[in-house]
Amino acid sequence: KRCMGPCVGYQTSQDYHDIVRQTRMFLEGRDTELLENYRARMEAASEVEDYEEAARIRDELKKLGVG
Repeated sequence: KRCMGPCVGYQTSQDYHDIVRQTRMFLEGRDTELLENYRARMEAASEVEDYEEAARIRDELKKLGVG
């Protein structure tokens, strides 16, 4: 149940590509850019009152040891 692939319908193809892009950024050492991206997404979610999404992103930041 850890598969995130769009082929099993757990997410869209675009969401999957975003995850791959973020993973590449991390592996390439582009941490600052990656963290800025996370924070911008979290802020955008809270601005449209999607607090569940903002909390999920916050939790991802905590897992990275930043939040």
